[in-house]
Amino acid sequence: MMGSLFKLISQTARDLVYLLIPRHGYKNMYAFAFLVHPRDERDMHRRFPFLAKTPAWLKRLIQHYFWPITVSHITGLRSVESEEEIPGFVITIPMTANEMLKNRERAKKQIIRATTLARNKGSKIVGLGALTSSLSRGGLDLLGINGIAVTTGHAYTGYTVTQTLLKQLDNAQINYKEKNHTIAIVGAAGSVGSISAEILVHSGVESLLLIDIDRKMESVNNLKTQLLSLDQNLKIECSTNMGALKNALGVITATNAPDTLVKDKHISAGTIIVDDAQPSDISPELYDREDVLVLEAGAVHTPNISTNFNMGLANRNDNFCCLAEVLILASKKHVHNFVINRATLSDVEHIRKGGDELGFTLAKAQNEHGVIPKEKIQRVASLAQKR
Repeated sequence: MMGSLFKLISQTARDLVYLLIPRHGYKNMYAFAFLVHPRDERDMHRRFPFLAKTPAWLKRLIQHYFWPITVSHITGLRSVESEEEIPGFVITIPMTANEMLKNRERAKKQIIRATTLARNKGSKIVGLGALTSSLSRGGLDLLGINGIAVTTGHAYTGYTVTQTLLKQLDNAQINYKEKNHTIAIVGAAGSVGSISAEILVHSGVESLLLIDIDRKMESVNNLKTQLLSLDQNLKIECSTNMGALKNALGVITATNAPDTLVKDKHISAGTIIVDDAQPSDISPELYDREDVLVLEAGAVHTPNISTNFNMGLANRNDNFCCLAEVLILASKKHVHNFVINRATLSDVEHIRKGGDELGFTLAKAQNEHGVIPKEKIQRVASLAQKR
């Protein structure tokens, strides 16, 4: 406990110095950074166990007043050209997801400070994880910080999310190109939801259910028009009703809603759910159902690359796809903004090729409970075939 506390205090002090005084000679090095935040208090306790015994008032104080800190160094990434190792940092904002959503202005200031810290430590590009993208308007609020490029992770996230779902449908021998097999996207108006819809259509999906809240339905309908311009024969339904998920064979969730949206009553047996929401959109009882498959959307296997930080994934060389995007760019020593706000299909293709060059693949099927047993995958696949 004392060691963890001392480490937190010393790193916090060092990063305050970096925030105030840029690292000497940083302009001559190439590094990268990835911004994160704790999803909930369990994440805070996982990194700093002493916080589990800290009074609630003190934890709130830490979340409100502390500046961003470096929680680990990313190791194992090498330059595509020179094979030299490229240093990276994981920088956390000390606010949980709920705190960020409740205090959006405070969260935005912390994201700006975290990006400034990354630059002052030598980073030439920063990747935005979880809510740091949406709460900085897809990186638009960071464009005024000189000397560092930004990417949201949306291109590789859209690719990984859709491929995770399509892989399970293929394994179940489901022909998702038939109109009677509907794929639903919860949070369709968002950056990840909209590019995921485009990728699915590009992959041959014929039936889509686009779900979002009332105030975003204009954007959802615009997305529908855009998709129909690609294929007039598409079957597309737009809805605000979560009950419509009953008819979906596959579901992608990609919102930043503070509460769980997809509940047990919404989901039929044989449904495959890919959850990319932060915080999670999935109610706990769905993980326990033996007739439903809930998958972590963003798990990518990145050989030999480790964050040296417990992100809750099954393998030490598994990482989230939003991090994988900045890894791919950094391996090429990219120094320009990549995806700001919305990704395009050309962005997706560019980053996919870069991931292939590094040997990145989908990680083993997993969720917050660990690797999913093959028996469960086969059971849900069998139920999906009967629908």
